[in-house]
Amino acid sequence: MTLRGQTDARNVERTIRTLLNALDTSPTALRIELSGVEHLSADGAGAFLAGLRAARSRGTHLTVTNAAPQAAKMLARVGLRGILSADEGRDSPDA
Repeated sequence: MTLRGQTDARNVERTIRTLLNALDTSPTALRIELSGVEHLSADGAGAFLAGLRAARSRGTHLTVTNAAPQAAKMLARVGLRGILSADEGRDSPDA
């Protein structure tokens, strides 16, 4: 799946619903493309924590890929980058 735009307190609930809906299809793995996420706040990163919890309870492997630099920094800041990252080196936390 691909996310775009901003993920912050204003739309975190919608992002969580989107992730949960994707997980409801019972995939063995769910990869979330973040190259189009222009801004990720700490609140928005909470959506990925909720998604990770839901994925683990379903036995689904959840990863993010190609996070834009700011999103990668935020995921690192909240401790999720190493848990979720499946990147090919694009999103250095120092970018």
